[in-house]
Parts: sequence; structure tokens; C-alpha cells
Amino acid sequence: MPIEAKMDHFGLFTNDLEKTIAWYNQFLGFKVSDYLPPGNEKEALVAPDGISWMRYSELHHDLTLVQLPSEMKILNSNKTKSNLHKISFKIYSENNFQISYKNLQNQNLVFAEKLFMHPFFQCPGFIISDPDGNLIEILNSPKKKDEEFAIDNNKSAYAPIDALSHLSINSEDINTAANWYKDVFGMQKQKDFVDSTGSNRKNALSDAQGEIKLILCECSRKEKISDLQQIAFRVKDNDTVLSIHDFISSKDIPIIREPFRGWTGWLRYYFEDIDKNKIEIESGMDLVDPVHGFENTIVKKLNLQHA
Repeated sequence: MPIEAKMDHFGLFTNDLEKTIAWYNQFLGFKVSDYLPPGNEKEALVAPDGISWMRYSELHHDLTLVQLPSEMKILNSNKTKSNLHKISFKIYSENNFQISYKNLQNQNLVFAEKLFMHPFFQCPGFIISDPDGNLIEILNSPKKKDEEFAIDNNKSAYAPIDALSHLSINSEDINTAANWYKDVFGMQKQKDFVDSTGSNRKNALSDAQGEIKLILCECSRKEKISDLQQIAFRVKDNDTVLSIHDFISSKDIPIIREPFRGWTGWLRYYFEDIDKNKIEIESGMDLVDPVHGFENTIVKKLNLQHA
């Protein structure tokens, strides 16, 4: 049986951790939940040069930012094709969406492209890019009745995010990758479509709840930079995390790290998808109060908005 899991959060590598933390806080309303500096021992295997967990919801984190080691740093102008195609977030309110677009158009650190109608979701959207050049798509999508977590947005942000819509990742063979995600996660291919530029063929995959959470983008280049640090899925309990180990092992899927409890406390497990993207399975993270992380030194150092 495929893994019954829900996409939970994702991680990004960044060339300048502090700059990227400040950008996601200022322009998208993310708050810092926790931060570990260079030389930390708690995440020495994953992020020896620094890591931050940021949130827009009541979860401990919706985004993990990992400092790229100095020997792996590259200039954006020299990038080959990234394994990440695009990050798509939702703003529920049409008024908030329009205000956010106008706000971002007037910022020197953000270039907001023209509004467009999304070819698959048939809703308005626009695209900006973060300090590492990752494309971020903001969609005006109405809230669904079953949205799981209450939102605690920082209203002073230029574009406060309500929810993750989906991730778009590049794949050398989108049909093979779609079959892999169907076999492992039970994701269903909805239909092929071409993006607004008319240049990229894509597959939209829905999860067990029928939500489009992953879009596979055709990418012919084999050499890819790993801007996407991980895709994380949540399962119901620790026993499920452990049972997934046997399931994944039976399919000869590459294992990155055996199940373990990190300093955060919840049980985690890592393996690779067919395009060598890191997949995290976790048993559920803590919910935090609105001021969690406010006393963190990085919040004060960068003068972050954390009201």
C-alpha cells in the first residue's frame, strides 16, 4: 500500500542565510521559530553552517532554510538548472492579494511580474523571486472549508501568506516520476498542461485528499543545482514512520538516513525520490504560540517583524 501522508513543509538551500531569513520575513510575513548558527552541533550533519526554521501558520515551521556550505556556493548568474522549478503560495482574500501585488511592485528588492491567469488552477497569480533566484508564485485561491490550521499572519508584511499551494519540481522524465509518486505516495496524475510561457510540459499530481500538491516539470538537463533541500510529508504517528522504513526498503529506494529523533523531538526518516530529491517523513511537529521565537538572537540582530 502507498504511504498515506500529507505534504507538510519544504526546505531550501540558500547562499546567504541571514539575508534570506530577512527577505522571507519582510516580504512574505514568515516568522523565525528557531535558528542555529554556524558551527552548531544540534544539526551538524544537515546544516553545520547554519539553519533556520520559519513559519506562517501555527506549525513550528513551514519552511527550513539551510546555509549552503562555502565550498558549494555559486553565483545565481552561473546556475545550471535547479531541481526546484517554483514555489506556489496562496492568499485567500482577493483584496489582500491585490494589495500585496501593488506593495511588492514598489519594492526595490522584489521584481513582481505581471498578473496572469494560472493555466491549471484558473485563478489570478503573479511571480516574484527570492534572494537566491527561486521563483515564488503567489495565487489568489479561496480558502477551503477543510483548511487544517488557523492562520496567524504578520499583517505588516508586504504579502502575508495564508497557505502553501504546491511545489513544482524539475524532472528528467515527468511520466516516470509521476508513476514513482503514485507507487510510493498514492498521488494521482490529474492532467498534463503547459505553463503560461508555453515552454514547459507539466504533470499535476494530487494527494490522498485530492489536493494538487506537486507539479512535475519537464527538464531535459541532467546537471541540476539542489536549491530544494527537501520535501517533507507528515504521517499520523511514530509507528507509521517506522513502518515506512520497511516499505521503502522493499522497493530498493535509496535511504539517506534511518529513522531518528532529532533535538526537536519528533521522529523523522529520509530517503530519495527518483530524481534524487530528499524526502522527509515525520510524525508531526509541535504547534507554537504567536510569539514563539521572539527572543531568538537572530530576530533582534536582523530587526525582524515578529509582532
